[in-house]
Amino acid sequence: MRASLAVVLLLLASVGTAATESACPRLRTFSPEERQQFETQYGAHWWRTMGLIPGPETPADYVDRAAGDSSTTVFIPQQFWDLRACANKPNTGDPRAQKAK
Repeated sequence: MRASLAVVLLLLASVGTAATESACPRLRTFSPEERQQFETQYGAHWWRTMGLIPGPETPADYVDRAAGDSSTTVFIPQQFWDLRACANKPNTGDPRAQKAK
């Protein structure tokens, strides 16, 4: 979890104030219905498949799932840093370079 947080902080530092102005990356919480749909479609670690980075860790992130005759505890974060929003934004480039054209 700490490594994920370090990656997000490094991304924020490299982007600078533009990240805060465009709300990118943003912390996102999926509804229980969305989480169940994704877990059914992609498995218990659906968030890894979708390229999401776990947000702040909470006790609710650990869920018991059936494993044969017993159960196992699975880490399923409730909040995620959604970097996909950053990738979908159009690249406007440097405004100074556009004026020079």
